[in-house]
Amino acid sequence: MNKPSIFFLLFLILGFAYLSYGVSQIKVHDYEFTNFTYNDQTINLNGRVVVENPSWLGIPVNVEYKTLINDQVVDTFNKSYHLDRQATTTIDLSNSIDRNTLSTLAKQLITEEKVILKIEGTATAITLIANKRIPIYYEIDIKEYLVGEVKNTISEKLGDLINLFN
Repeated sequence: MNKPSIFFLLFLILGFAYLSYGVSQIKVHDYEFTNFTYNDQTINLNGRVVVENPSWLGIPVNVEYKTLINDQVVDTFNKSYHLDRQATTTIDLSNSIDRNTLSTLAKQLITEEKVILKIEGTATAITLIANKRIPIYYEIDIKEYLVGEVKNTISEKLGDLINLFN
C-alpha cells in the first residue's frame, strides 16, 4: 500500500471510532408522566422521554415499550423518531387502555391498595456504525389518579341527575 492509502484508511478507522463513541454516549435523561385521563371507555396516559444525542450524527431511534398495570400487559408502543445531532430531543408518548382491558382489571383497580403502572422498554439508536439500546423504565402508583377521576365522574353524573329534577 502506498502512503496516501494508509493515511486514508487510518482516517476512516479513526472517523468510525469517533462516531461510534458519540453513538455510545446517547442516553435517556428522564421519563416524565405528564397526563392521566379516565372515562368510561378508556384510560389515556401521556408522558415523554428526554434523550440526549452528543454525537455529530443525526440518528434514527426506535422506541418500543409495553405498559403494564399490576404486571399485566395492557398496551404496547412502537414508533421511530429522529434524534438531532448534538441535541436533546423530547419524545412524546401516549397510551390508551380500552374498556375491555379495564373490565378485566376492574377488581384489581377497586380492591388493591396500589395500582402500579409500569413502562418497560428500550430506545434503540440505529446507525451503520453501531446500535445502542437504551433502557426505558418508569413506575407510578395510579390508584390516586383513578380514585380522583372516578369521584369527578360520579360528581358530574350526580350533578346532571339533580339538574334533571330542577
